[in-house]
Amino acid sequence: MRILVLLLLLSLPAQGGPWPRAQGQAYVFIGHEDGMDGWTSLYAEYGGPRNLTFGLDLGGHGMRALKTLPDPVDGRLRAFVRAPLLSGTQIREGRPRWLTPWLLAVEVGVGLDLADTGDTTPTWSLGTSVGRGFQTRWGDGWTTVDLRLTEGGLKGRRINGQAVMGIKPTDRLTLEMGLFAEQEQTLSLTLAPTLQYEIGDYGGLRLGLSVTRDGDRIGRIGWARDF
Repeated sequence: MRILVLLLLLSLPAQGGPWPRAQGQAYVFIGHEDGMDGWTSLYAEYGGPRNLTFGLDLGGHGMRALKTLPDPVDGRLRAFVRAPLLSGTQIREGRPRWLTPWLLAVEVGVGLDLADTGDTTPTWSLGTSVGRGFQTRWGDGWTTVDLRLTEGGLKGRRINGQAVMGIKPTDRLTLEMGLFAEQEQTLSLTLAPTLQYEIGDYGGLRLGLSVTRDGDRIGRIGWARDF
C-alpha cells in the first residue's frame, strides 16, 4: 500500500490528443496545483507498435502525506491504450475536404479510485480524441477535443471533457488555453491558460492558472519532457 500511495502522489488527468507517439518514444509530465494539500500528478505516454500509445495517469491529494506515511491519501490511477482511427497516413483521395485535417483516436483504460480510508475501487473507461494542426502568423498551432466516460470508482459514473488550443510562437515557448469539464454528482468547469518554456535538454517548465466556475483561482506548476 505504501508503494501505491507514493505512486499516486506523483500524478495530469488530461489526455494527449489523437496523435500517436512514435514507437519507442515517451512523454512524461509531472505537476502540482493548489498548495501543499492540492493535487499532484504524473502523466506518461509511450509509443508502441502499430501506432498504439500506452499511457499511465496517476493523481493524489496531499503532498504532506510524503512525510506522514502510512496515512491514507485519496487519489486515482489509470492505465490506458490509445489507437488512431484516422491519421495522416490514412488519408485517401476522395476523403471529404472538411475531414482531411482532422485526426481521430479512441482509448480504453482500467484503473483504481483510492479512498481516504485506503480502500480501492476498480474503474474502466472509454474515450475519444479529435484534433488538428494549423498554421498562423504567430507560429504553428493545434487544437484538440477529448471526451472520456468512466464507470465504477468511488462516485460511480463520471464524464470528463476538455478542449485545448495551443500555439508555439518560438521554438522554446508554447502557449495553451484549455476548457475542462467533469460531470459527477455535479458539473465542474475550469478555464486553464498555460505557458511552457523549454529549458535546453532538460524539458519544459509549465506554469498555469485554473479558474473555476465559482471564481476560484488555482496556481499550477509542472515539468514535461519527451524521451
